[in-house]
Amino acid sequence: MMNQVALITGASRGIGRGIAIELSRLGWDLVINYVANRSAADRTAGECAAVAGQSGKTIRVETCQADIGSHTDRNKLIDFTRSTFKRLDLLVNNAGVAPQIREDILNASELGIESSAQLEQRCNSSFMPHVAVCRRQRARSTSRPALGPRA
Repeated sequence: MMNQVALITGASRGIGRGIAIELSRLGWDLVINYVANRSAADRTAGECAAVAGQSGKTIRVETCQADIGSHTDRNKLIDFTRSTFKRLDLLVNNAGVAPQIREDILNASELGIESSAQLEQRCNSSFMPHVAVCRRQRARSTSRPALGPRA
């Protein structure tokens, strides 16, 4: 039986890493997306493979560098997943785009506070992987004949 495939954006650290570990425990094949920290992504991938093995599962884990804020990189990430695994069953859109300056809100300066345009861009960038996957799914489903109800 073929494992289901999950693409997790921002999976090298934090919540994305935790999601990847849990999915590996359940036997999902994974694409670990990261933007800059390849060593963290590689550590997460290794940990996922180990956790799956401890759970009696055999999985495949791949890493892919892509910035979800970039149209070209989003397409590269989806193409990588589809070419590597020939399918995509789950998109976990976890990645976010951090502000340039991180500081306590009480110490924030105008440089650390985003304009509404910057905030809108960050939100749009985080949402766009879903749009890209849905468009491709729709194109695939309309190019094949409908299967009809199952007996």
